[in-house]
Amino acid sequence: MINISSLKEHSLKSIKWIALGNLVPKIISPFITIWIARILNPADYGLVAICMVIIGFVDLVQGFGAGDYVIKNPDSDQIMLSTAFWSNLIFGFVAYSVLIIAVPLITKSYGNPAIQKILPILGLSIPFNSCGTIQLALLQQQMKFRHLSIIRLAPLGITIAITLPLAYSGFGVWALVVGGISNSFACNMAYWINQKWLPSLSFSFKQFKNIYKFGGWVTIERIEEYTYSSLDRVILGYVGMDVLGVYSVARQIIGLVFNIMYAPIQNITYPLFSKLQDDLEMLLKGLLKILKRTLLLSLPVTIGISLLSHIAIPILFGQKWAGLALALSILIIGEGFQLNMGAQRELFKIINRPDIYPKSLILNVCFAFIFYYIASFYGLIAFCIIRIMNDCLFVTFQIFLTSTYLKINLRTLLKPWISPLMSSFIMGAIITSLIIFLKSIDIKIDIIYLLFIIVIGIATYFLTYMIFNKTEWENIISELKVVFRPNRIRKSVI
Repeated sequence: MINISSLKEHSLKSIKWIALGNLVPKIISPFITIWIARILNPADYGLVAICMVIIGFVDLVQGFGAGDYVIKNPDSDQIMLSTAFWSNLIFGFVAYSVLIIAVPLITKSYGNPAIQKILPILGLSIPFNSCGTIQLALLQQQMKFRHLSIIRLAPLGITIAITLPLAYSGFGVWALVVGGISNSFACNMAYWINQKWLPSLSFSFKQFKNIYKFGGWVTIERIEEYTYSSLDRVILGYVGMDVLGVYSVARQIIGLVFNIMYAPIQNITYPLFSKLQDDLEMLLKGLLKILKRTLLLSLPVTIGISLLSHIAIPILFGQKWAGLALALSILIIGEGFQLNMGAQRELFKIINRPDIYPKSLILNVCFAFIFYYIASFYGLIAFCIIRIMNDCLFVTFQIFLTSTYLKINLRTLLKPWISPLMSSFIMGAIITSLIIFLKSIDIKIDIIYLLFIIVIGIATYFLTYMIFNKTEWENIISELKVVFRPNRIRKSVI
């Protein structure tokens, strides 16, 4: 019998560890990214970006949802886990072999000989990841987020120890390649070290069938979602590596920012829901709570970055990255809104409807195939506008599906948006007025003034939010006290 109070406390404590594991590298990584970007060229980032899109797609297929199945079944026995491990490992090596065979065709398609050298090396992350998928799933299932938070420091160490020195020494694109593959190897080794489970030589075809019956829809979901989020870079690769480099760095900045906020909640959502799968009422309450907490931070950050990017980018990146500011200010609007609608897909799996989310993504994928290609002929900014239109379509459709299949009143689902949205608009008005005032008195906005504007914006947002929703603010303070309370977690949690 699960103790709900203890589970809530453990979840909040887990969020703390996930946040710390993401916060440290995500605070330092932007500065290192800026440093490396000032050394390398946009074309270098574009070249690696197109290779990573291809590798990422193959990596999704080879996983086939085995990790999700393990997380959903906390009572998994040795036979089931070993079956998942060996089948996942075989798929990984088969997927890498297919990639190697396809390298000449991909190289010819983009007309860039460097791809033929880079792709096979970066592609080694596929068999590496297949070796660590089940170990990672077990760490997540057991909610060992303290271990995972430490492991997530590995990419930062790899970047500082390998990527940055190589970039500074003039190795160009190979700095990113060597850093990328080293990161994959280090993370998967860490999963093995921190999760003591070892596979046996047993294999069950019955378990194999169960795993991949569930994993089939999970894989389709991931393929569609990956296509939805990555097709833009595939198409822009044909426009030019410089354009793709600017676009990819804009997406990378957005990813760095939102990972700090979303990762603590996203990493715990599925394991938490799996422990509450027999209590629909608690599941729905959990979904609404997650929506409230993501909106609390995502909306002000979205509006703030959109308004400040034209000031911040020239200061941080220099003139070599012209066009990055406008692309960033447009792209973040769509991503900032659509990333809030992610928790419901995990809930669909828990209620044994893993087909709902992948079926819903067909609309967005079709939109991307048609309109991304057309937009690529009209320049980067037009492309970014079409991208956020697709993101807005995604948000609208997901709200409708959540209301329909999870039986949540539409008004109840939309209510959490009101306070953070109003507070964000007020914050945006204050920021805009402050920028206009500083320019009117001929003050050049440098890094000091930029930080001053950011602090004023943050203070305005939280003060306004507290006024609009005092009760919810008190709940947030209570949760923060639980998160940072030093007492040990009771063993009855899990």
